[in-house]
Amino acid sequence: MATSAGYNASIVWAGGNANAPLNGYNWTLTYDAGEGETTDFTSAGPKTWIALTTEWSGSFVVRLDVTTAQPAVGNAITELKLILTGAAFGYKGNAFIKTLSPTVEVNGVPEATISFRGTGALTVGAI
Repeated sequence: MATSAGYNASIVWAGGNANAPLNGYNWTLTYDAGEGETTDFTSAGPKTWIALTTEWSGSFVVRLDVTTAQPAVGNAITELKLILTGAAFGYKGNAFIKTLSPTVEVNGVPEATISFRGTGALTVGAI
């Protein structure tokens, strides 16, 4: 059973955040390990693998407001924190803004999806 809800989560970084003034309401994170196949001619059939380097990236969605400056593509995000439900648990690391994709619908609130790529280690757990 789930022990938390998303309504009190947050997206913050040193010198700014996507909660206020950017009105963030959704974030995703992918933490991935590279892999290398080590199967050789002596294999009895099954492939074998080793873990290589790790990488992480993700995105967050914000409501657009013409009075609020949007983060620039290529800008560094120092100490990005993706926090679960107001708790001191989540994910933390340095990243940069990779893409900014605004969306405007006739019957909706303008928003932007902002993607990022991690530039070092990702801390998982208490932050």
